[in-house]
Amino acid sequence: MRARSTREITAIALGFCILSIAACSGTTKQGATEIPYYEELQRLKVEKAANEARKSLESGDSRLLAVEGYAIDVPGVEEDSTKIHATCGIKIIQGTSDAINSPQQKQLIDNARAYAERYNQSIASEMRKRRESNCRPTPRDH
Repeated sequence: MRARSTREITAIALGFCILSIAACSGTTKQGATEIPYYEELQRLKVEKAANEARKSLESGDSRLLAVEGYAIDVPGVEEDSTKIHATCGIKIIQGTSDAINSPQQKQLIDNARAYAERYNQSIASEMRKRRESNCRPTPRDH
């Protein structure tokens, strides 16, 4: 068996490096189709949250929106999520999580949280006017 030349070893090492870099670069990017519930999260428009909350109330649905993370959070109201679930009911926005794999996914989850906050403040405010709930909106920061 003949010894490999320096040129052959260099070519093999270079090829291995290129393949390694190509394989690793694919793991850091996350395409839209790889983000769980991408389409649903994409549809949430913060500027439409109050109007959609009103429509939900008109159809008899007074549940508040929750986002998942380390724990379930109901943005925009003062009570803890256990009390809210018992008094108002909640529906979880699918696709929210604390396991974020890309900047695009983080942006979608941040948007979902802002949407839920605006939606929940609208629901809680209206329910308070009707005196049908103890769910109080938190003061708006903006």
